[in-house]
Amino acid sequence: MDAEAGSNAGTVWFPLSFTVLILGLWGMPGGKAALCAGLLALAWGDAAAALVGRRWGRHRYHVGDAWRSLEGSTAMLLFSALGIAVAGAATTSVTGMPPYDPGRVAAGAVAATLLEAGGRRGFDNFLVPVGTALLLWGLGLVTPIG
Repeated sequence: MDAEAGSNAGTVWFPLSFTVLILGLWGMPGGKAALCAGLLALAWGDAAAALVGRRWGRHRYHVGDAWRSLEGSTAMLLFSALGIAVAGAATTSVTGMPPYDPGRVAAGAVAATLLEAGGRRGFDNFLVPVGTALLLWGLGLVTPIG
């Protein structure tokens, strides 16, 4: 998608976000699930947003110097929620922590969608995984997971 959209640093920000999340969350309680959820929110949500927005995006809105579509943002929301739910369920056997409850999945998906909509020049590839993961991990500190 980067080649079509022009030059941006998104392909650099994504691995950097992965590195930051591993260094920051890997050994923390609930950190592995949050890390995986943040990465899947970007991998699945951002890809779906780009594909759906380009193909079916008819209701456009402006954020800064970028244009987004409601259709793409809806795809981002839904596929981010799916990625977060899958990450929470998949890491359960490894971490021993219960999967994310629907409220936590929804909060993470909304945060990922807002971060993606506001990201510019590929920086959403850093903001979405890091912001989503930190939100989910932080919610785990405030309220019990499950």
